[in-house]
Amino acid sequence: MGGTDHETPKSWDAIVVGAGFAGLAAAETLSAAGRSVLLLEARERVGGRVKPATIAGRAIDLGGMWMGPTQTRLKKRAENFQLQAYPQYIRGKTITHLLGRTAKAEGDIEYALFNIAERLDLARVARKIERLAKTLPLDAPWQARDAHALDAITLESWLQKNAYAEKTRALMREITKSLFCADTSQLSMLFFLFYTKSGGGLDVMTSMGPGGAQNFLFDGGVHQLAIKMSEAMDAKLLLNAPVTAIRYEETGVYVEARSSEWRAKQVILAVPPPLAAKIRFSPALPSIKAGLFRRQVMGSVIKFWVAYPEPFWREDGLDGMIFSDSEPASAIFDASPPDGALGLLSGFFDSSPATNLWSPKGQDGRRQAMIKTLTRFFGDKAQEPLDYLDNDWTRELWSEGGYSAYMPPGVLSHYGAALREPVGPIHWAGTETATEWTGYIDGALQSGDRAAEEILAL
Repeated sequence: MGGTDHETPKSWDAIVVGAGFAGLAAAETLSAAGRSVLLLEARERVGGRVKPATIAGRAIDLGGMWMGPTQTRLKKRAENFQLQAYPQYIRGKTITHLLGRTAKAEGDIEYALFNIAERLDLARVARKIERLAKTLPLDAPWQARDAHALDAITLESWLQKNAYAEKTRALMREITKSLFCADTSQLSMLFFLFYTKSGGGLDVMTSMGPGGAQNFLFDGGVHQLAIKMSEAMDAKLLLNAPVTAIRYEETGVYVEARSSEWRAKQVILAVPPPLAAKIRFSPALPSIKAGLFRRQVMGSVIKFWVAYPEPFWREDGLDGMIFSDSEPASAIFDASPPDGALGLLSGFFDSSPATNLWSPKGQDGRRQAMIKTLTRFFGDKAQEPLDYLDNDWTRELWSEGGYSAYMPPGVLSHYGAALREPVGPIHWAGTETATEWTGYIDGALQSGDRAAEEILAL
């Protein structure tokens, strides 16, 4: 892997731009089929929106980290490289704070905080969302019968008309922040339905138990999979090589990066949409493709970790999860290692407050806020952590946010047809282009495999 420019041939069967999991999957599939592949990555590391770090001597993920049992592509590759997965800790009571009320309870939080009428309202709204989602074809949600009407409104406006109980609306707002790192007032209703359907529905996407999207963690972090994939494949990897321009003509595709130019028969672009919009294309991209890139918005998120000598909250019968609509972080989880030798909590400053309030405060300000929150709910033992660490994804040059890009009203129905459509010899990957588990690592892997298969079929 790696190497200097003068060691790198100038002509390839395929060039893959971006060494996140989408680009890694594409390069892996192509090189396994005998194609010569150049993999260009702007960062100094592989993994994209999955990022490694250590806290209190333990390897952790500053980006994506969970795996659900239906995320089959991630599961298969993790098994191939012998990564050890272990269940998310969920034994004990969850602390929920919603609309000024706090409850400690096991199981679904609505039974602790919702009265009968409110539970019925929540169930009715959930059924209605499920029915609407069923009408969407995952490979072309813009073709659904009511696509334009659903895309003309936000999730918030839909909730105002369809949810009678304020607690239902409050809970849906917090769920949306956790899943999209965006507010209900920012999301197209059509995009919300597509995204949740691609992940198997809200119940699956919000669950940490068996069958849920947050069912498993990896001992040593999932980022080790990105490293193992990059080391195992027979592709040439160049780091610190941001692509600035792509031109395509009859003789091939020419990619500019690191003051050099490489030629290929085909190119796969596997970078976040707002970054793809900054690349110079010649000839210019079709207006529908360029418009799609310009109109997608990265979510706002800052992921944090807090380390303690042990997971002391478990002694009090708590599972370590805090779900709140008024604290700096909307969701906090027990992410301790499987041997329980260290107490680790992880969570997120997300949606608009991440950008407007918590990013400017810096890591010290966020650390003080989180210790205050943890002390409030877990007691005095939380006052003196071993360490605190966070990562502001809104300030990451080659991400500009996370977990993925979302679509405001009017984007998916008008521009969605261009989502995966090749432009000449240029193909498109990235978790935003997936039809299953879009926004997740598994979706990124699916998109990379699909883009590579497009090239292999030519």
